[in-house]
Amino acid sequence: MNSLLLFIVSNLVVSSLIACLAFVVGRSGRYAVVAHLLWIAVFIKLVTPPIVLAPIAVPYQWTQPLRMLVAPTVGVDLIASAAVQNPDKASSVALTSISVAQQGEVNSSIAASIQNLDLMHWLFAVWAGGTSLLIWRGALRFVRFTRLLKREGVVDSEATQMVRHLLRDKFATHSTGDVFVPSVVRISACVSPMLFGIGKGTSIVCPNRLWNSLSEVERRAFLAHEVAHYLRRDHWVRWVEWSVTAIYWWFPLVYVARRELERHEEAACDAWAIGRLGAAPRSYAETLLSVVDFLSDSNVGSPRLASRMQPTDSLEERLRLIMSPVGPARIPKPVACLLTVICLSLLILHPLPYAAARSVSVPQRVIADQRQTLDNDGVSISGVAGDSASLDTQSLVSLPPVPRGWWNDVPNRTWANHRLSGQELRLLAEAGSGISVQKSDRLIHRFDNDAVRAMACVQSSGRLILGNAAGELHLWDVDSAMPVSLIGRHKSAVTSLAFHPTGGLVSGDAEGNLYVWDIQSGQILETASISGPICSVRWSRSGEQIAVLLGDWSLTTKSMQLQLLNSPALQRVQTIALPHNIAIAQQHERLGWVAVDWSGIVSSLVTGETVGSILKSDVSGIALCQDLFVHFDQEVSNE
Repeated sequence: MNSLLLFIVSNLVVSSLIACLAFVVGRSGRYAVVAHLLWIAVFIKLVTPPIVLAPIAVPYQWTQPLRMLVAPTVGVDLIASAAVQNPDKASSVALTSISVAQQGEVNSSIAASIQNLDLMHWLFAVWAGGTSLLIWRGALRFVRFTRLLKREGVVDSEATQMVRHLLRDKFATHSTGDVFVPSVVRISACVSPMLFGIGKGTSIVCPNRLWNSLSEVERRAFLAHEVAHYLRRDHWVRWVEWSVTAIYWWFPLVYVARRELERHEEAACDAWAIGRLGAAPRSYAETLLSVVDFLSDSNVGSPRLASRMQPTDSLEERLRLIMSPVGPARIPKPVACLLTVICLSLLILHPLPYAAARSVSVPQRVIADQRQTLDNDGVSISGVAGDSASLDTQSLVSLPPVPRGWWNDVPNRTWANHRLSGQELRLLAEAGSGISVQKSDRLIHRFDNDAVRAMACVQSSGRLILGNAAGELHLWDVDSAMPVSLIGRHKSAVTSLAFHPTGGLVSGDAEGNLYVWDIQSGQILETASISGPICSVRWSRSGEQIAVLLGDWSLTTKSMQLQLLNSPALQRVQTIALPHNIAIAQQHERLGWVAVDWSGIVSSLVTGETVGSILKSDVSGIALCQDLFVHFDQEVSNE
């Protein structure tokens, strides 16, 4: 209930701000189109759910009763009273009195919450009842008027043809069959002329008595005005207006917004009709006066869900704008862009008020009087000095709980945390913090992500081989935390490394180049160019074959390819097509070559069957460092 109340109050405040902006823009009536859009934004904001939360601190006194500020003084009075009666127990009574005061405050808060809860439920029931009544009433009037049109309405084909002619220039690029033309329905009942309906059931309704009293020129002017309503989709706005009014029937701004909407709609339609007809403004003004004269003399009615003509307080303003030689004004583009940004910001922002920190203190005069009383009675107040002093300190009020959701969930930042084989080294990688190597829980070195694109471990010397985004291969000494030598370079970023005691070092890059290196001299022993970027290279356990995984992990629609090459000649032995989500392929001691996908599923490349799984969070570490092997007991370790 509290969340709903905050949501409603927030929308009321922001919609009021948009209404103020609409008042400023539409005050003169010359910017009717822009003002009309702003008033529509007022209705939309009232029912817009929270999109972007904006916490706003409000004074604590606005959110708590005044008794919260004076409750701490109760303890001082109890201390003084107890000290006079029994000086030996003054200290214990002091602590008890503060506890009693706090408990009383909690009980008062609970009682007030129960009362407020009951009141809120009653208010909600009244609100829901009013909304249901308005919806039922509006729907009933809509259905009754629709039946009245079907029973007594007569389509005027000649007037409908006039409407088609007025729409001809607007839809000149469409064929006649593609454009819906609202029909003109004449009715004997005394109703207001209006645009009624929705979709292809939209029609222009005109009472026979008014139609017969108009001349041919006045009829065209009247139809042009209604066509303007149709082109502006004002009959759709009526549905939005009716829905929001049914929900916020108790909010006065809704009725102000409805009046302003109709005011600016009429002014905008007048301007369009005069421009479309090319008629003299005076002639159009006379037509308007004829319609208003009919409405004033007759007791007319119409459903709420209709764009209707009616005598309004803005009649004088409409006539002034019609006869004005200047006509409607256009807002400059910079101002229009600024208004758009402000309006969109207000639509998506959802202020979330919270109580700011409060300062609760007891007047020094009260404390001094009570302390003097205790001193006069020979009671030591050292036992309560800390409590009385604490009454002067600030007590911070905690913020409301933060709304939880996908937008503020903190993802797991660690994507690799494994021990390297044969050594006391640990590989640790965190998003945003780079890649680090630790030894006996001591940080050896931290690398940027671009500095380590692939890693291999030389177990005999305890050194690391690192490949980076610049295509360089470095030999690192762990104990000194320094590079020993530059082994060589690729033309593009290194994507994978693999080292074998007998086969040596093999590396692959993003352009499909595969090199076999002599670590000591930096000489390239063998090369191979493979079409497509290399994702992973791994030695077989015997060092006689190299598995090269080709593809692009970012392309989820393109499959991967595994090529098995003989060493040292790098001749292709076998090619295997794999799904797009494969992360790495390596040889298992018992099952032979297996593939691991990014979800942690391990499949045999011999049978194609699933043979196990590992943690999904461990797959990235296996792809980075060839020194990690796959075990099927839900963990990654070295063999």
